[in-house]
Amino acid sequence: MGLLQCWKAYKHPKQQQGQPVEQTAFRGEFSTIDYTYTLRRIIQKTEEYYRPLCLAFVDYEKAFDSIETWAILESLQRYQVDCRYIQVLRCLYDAATISVQVQNQQNKPISLCRGVR
Repeated sequence: MGLLQCWKAYKHPKQQQGQPVEQTAFRGEFSTIDYTYTLRRIIQKTEEYYRPLCLAFVDYEKAFDSIETWAILESLQRYQVDCRYIQVLRCLYDAATISVQVQNQQNKPISLCRGVR
C-alpha cells in the first residue's frame, strides 16, 4: 500500500475539494498527526511484506523553488556537516527521477525538476 493509497483511505470527502491530495503540505485541514499516521502505515506495510524502505525528509522551506540548492550545500560544507549527508542531499537534487508502479506495471522514469520535489 503506497503513500497515496494510505492517505486516500484515511482522508474525509470534504478534503477532496481545493488542492489535490498530493499537495497536503499546503492544505490547512491536515496536521502532523495525519502525516505521522500515514508514515506509520507505510512502515507497517513495508515490514509486513519484507520490502526495503528509504525515506528522506528535507524541508528547507514550504516553497522549495525559493531556495538555491547550491547555497544550501555550500552552507552545510561551511558548517562542516559530514560530507556523507551532503552527498545524500546532492543526490536528491542532481538528476533525480521518479517512477510510479501500479500493481506489476511500472512507468518510465520521469525527471524531477524545480517545483516537483
